[in-house]
Amino acid sequence: EKVLEQASSLATVTELTVTGTINADDWNCITVQMTGLSALNLSQATASFEAITTFNGKIKTFSFPKGIKQVGNGNYFFRSLTSCTFNDELEIIKSYTFGSSNITSIVLPKSLKEIQSYAFYDSSISVADLSNIDAENCTFGNSLFDYCESLSSVTLPGNMRDIPNGFFYYCRVLKNIEIPSTVKSIGSSVFSGCRALSDITLPENVRCIENETFRDCTSLNQKVLPTSLTSIG
Repeated sequence: EKVLEQASSLATVTELTVTGTINADDWNCITVQMTGLSALNLSQATASFEAITTFNGKIKTFSFPKGIKQVGNGNYFFRSLTSCTFNDELEIIKSYTFGSSNITSIVLPKSLKEIQSYAFYDSSISVADLSNIDAENCTFGNSLFDYCESLSSVTLPGNMRDIPNGFFYYCRVLKNIEIPSTVKSIGSSVFSGCRALSDITLPENVRCIENETFRDCTSLNQKVLPTSLTSIG
């Protein structure tokens, strides 16, 4: 009876801030029993485990605890999220982690070493800041912002060398973007379907542009190709 009473009480909690250490059992309680939780702040907590592979699907605002290095399980994970604050230790974001989420802006941490394909697929992101990332020590998957139809502002890492395939595929409202001067290769379909894209300058270091990079960019009236270019798909 007391267990049932406790479970019922936990289900009514809507906001939670935790300090100190949380272990796997604590996390299981949060994700399974606290079914009414909408805001979870763990920014002052430290996790005794390194990977978050389960999540309470009703949480809308979330702050990562210290100690977490990996998030996601390859499936849509944070669908209900509207805002997220990362820790400075996160290293891996798995595929589709933020897929179809309601999150509107992200500032990714410098600690990232891998962002897998489709990590932000079909999300509501309008502002994405990747400038903190050391691109020389981070692997970016394909189609990271695929079908992010609200994406209007993005800042890439200053030392990025390659933009992977489909990176901004069908980001329909993206009007302009600054390509870092270090970029040498732009993958296939990177800007395909970016119908609002009207202003883009390709740096002189670009050597390769793959297939259909600018397909269906109906607002892009002029492209000045760099003299360094050696291959166009």
